[in-house]
Amino acid sequence: MSKFSLFPSSNPGQVTLVEAPAAATYARKARIVFWVVGLSSAVIGALSLAYTMPWPIVGMVLGTAAGFVVGFVCAVVVRIWPVLRAVWHWLAEICLFLVVVVGGTALVHTVPFVVALAVFGVPVAVVAALPASRRFVLTVFWCTVDRHRLRSFCARLLRSSSAKGGTLPLILIARPTPSGERVWMWLRPGLTLADLEGRTGALAEEFGAHQVRIGRASRTRAAYVYVDVVRRDPLRATVLSHLPDLVAFDASIVPTSPGMPPIGGLSLHEVPEPLPPAPRRGGRRPSDEEA
Repeated sequence: MSKFSLFPSSNPGQVTLVEAPAAATYARKARIVFWVVGLSSAVIGALSLAYTMPWPIVGMVLGTAAGFVVGFVCAVVVRIWPVLRAVWHWLAEICLFLVVVVGGTALVHTVPFVVALAVFGVPVAVVAALPASRRFVLTVFWCTVDRHRLRSFCARLLRSSSAKGGTLPLILIARPTPSGERVWMWLRPGLTLADLEGRTGALAEEFGAHQVRIGRASRTRAAYVYVDVVRRDPLRATVLSHLPDLVAFDASIVPTSPGMPPIGGLSLHEVPEPLPPAPRRGGRRPSDEEA
């Protein structure tokens, strides 16, 4: 009988939620956090409760116990952080699964099947019929896909680089832009902005986009960066305007400048030629009166 483990070893044909090196690293960090935070909180809690409670011994015991509980909670958070990060990266899919599967199952067991089908079918039909809703769903879909593609690209970049112990960046949020999508992320040790700037061409191929631009999202935090995925040029789009229909235009009237009245029948031979400049006297530049 195989033993269940949250962080199993990586064998051929086995899919793990968290890789073994990352699991070992976070387990070591969790032990350090437990002792550092636990001891610090225990000392502070014991001293604080010893002076505030009527029985100092009871206060010291309660403060020490509370401090180690705080250290244990912090260690658990650090230990399962890779799992929490994976849940954050797949949060949109998890929410969609809960709404469709869990919500649909609960709805079918609550109301008749026809009513449940109408509750799910009418919104889907409205979204498919309206162009604005279809575009919105498509932009949300591309934002979700961009987050996963950026995460997989950073994972391959870390495996192929010299920073073998690097940590994957935290992919924050993504939103649609007039030219495509923008994704924000927080870089971790092992990956810098220069590493990504030198691979914008590979990123564009990864996203299937025309161009990718990368920059800092904050002036004070170098790890906070954004990735612009350019899929289209909004300046090339045809903009329809009804303003020309509001102006009455007569093709027989030729517009002229208000500062220059129209001149007709003027020949260039009638224009006198300009006089030559007066010669200089004694190498001195002539004044306006002499000229």
